[in-house]
Amino acid sequence: MRPLDPALLPYLRPARRSLAGVVAAGVVGGLLTVAQAFALGTLLVRLVSDPGGTAWHASAGWLVAIVAARAGESGKGFCVFANVVNALCDAFRVCEGLV
Repeated sequence: MRPLDPALLPYLRPARRSLAGVVAAGVVGGLLTVAQAFALGTLLVRLVSDPGGTAWHASAGWLVAIVAARAGESGKGFCVFANVVNALCDAFRVCEGLV
């Protein structure tokens, strides 16, 4: 089977919008992961370079905000993925005459 079999395209039609949502959630999740790595690195550098100072407070705030965004994004991505699975299952049932 090829990666994108033309015979499967009619089955994917009902799930296109949801599938695009899953792809978008994956891209956003990847970008947030990179942002989290940079925020953590910045926080560690500021803590090591000036342990008694307050320069690390802004970095800590950014890290908390990014972690919260990742938590919200992963939950939303899971819900969109569940919608894709439901749409594909419905399409297969209708095509096989089970419904």
